[in-house]
Amino acid sequence: MSANYERPKPIDTIHYRKDCIFRIRCGCGHFVVEPLGQFATARGIPASTRIYRIIDRLKCSKCGGCPTAEVTRY
Repeated sequence: MSANYERPKPIDTIHYRKDCIFRIRCGCGHFVVEPLGQFATARGIPASTRIYRIIDRLKCSKCGGCPTAEVTRY
């Protein structure tokens, strides 16, 4: 099995993937697409935080729902 460098691993921190694109989409139509490092900095999230910890805690700012998110290199 080969490594998939396109997707973060559960132990990856924001610092390690800060230049990757963070895509968040909610069923209500609200979405955010920006670099992961910029997203974290704007919200005061430490760079040592694991990516999946952020994804697990996301809530839509428009409807309060639980959006889906992905982190990719491009």
